[in-house]
Amino acid sequence: MFKRVNPLVNQVIKKCIIVQCKNNNCYKSILVNNNKVSHFSKQLNKLLDTNLSSNKIRFMYSKECEQLVNEQITAELSASYNYTALAAYYHQPTVALHGVGNYFEKQSNEERSHAYELIKYQNSRGGSAQFSSLNAPPDYYSKLSNAPATMFNNVQDGKTAATLGFELAIEMERSVYEKIQHLYQLAETQKDFSLTGFLQHFIDEQVKSLHELQELYTKSKRIR
Repeated sequence: MFKRVNPLVNQVIKKCIIVQCKNNNCYKSILVNNNKVSHFSKQLNKLLDTNLSSNKIRFMYSKECEQLVNEQITAELSASYNYTALAAYYHQPTVALHGVGNYFEKQSNEERSHAYELIKYQNSRGGSAQFSSLNAPPDYYSKLSNAPATMFNNVQDGKTAATLGFELAIEMERSVYEKIQHLYQLAETQKDFSLTGFLQHFIDEQVKSLHELQELYTKSKRIR
């Protein structure tokens, strides 16, 4: 049942605007004269903003999935950070493996683009992209420079500088892949088919990257 909430309105006039809002599970009607609309507009907007969520696009998107998407954003940015550090190592003049450095630069850009895709998806589902601090990459200069680091010098355990770099990259890609699989499994459990469909692209990319890195790793071991 509706009743007036504005004491200034004493009569129901022919030309009126009816504004309904939900407050404490009961509906109220405000009947106002045309020339009084502006008088109530600010008050009504405040009331509506307080009681109704402005996020209309969030639907069947759990907080758990939202959190794991944010964790995946961090993982992708962390991988990009590490690839940048690897590229810097291989581009230094005392190493001069620019082909390897260029490859890791490309991988860094790719991981960063993955993070942006996840951010856009988070926004499209009505989630909130949250960012965490990134750990600094390992000291690749000391990790890979136990001997003059050229493609033809064995650094340690019979592995070349390039071989060790590809080995580190494979470990990193596996870690990212595991996180994506965990997120996919959660989305599948919650029947979030939009998210599983979106993640399939990332899974395919990880499989492709691991295959590519395995081939580069194998080829680098043949060079002495």
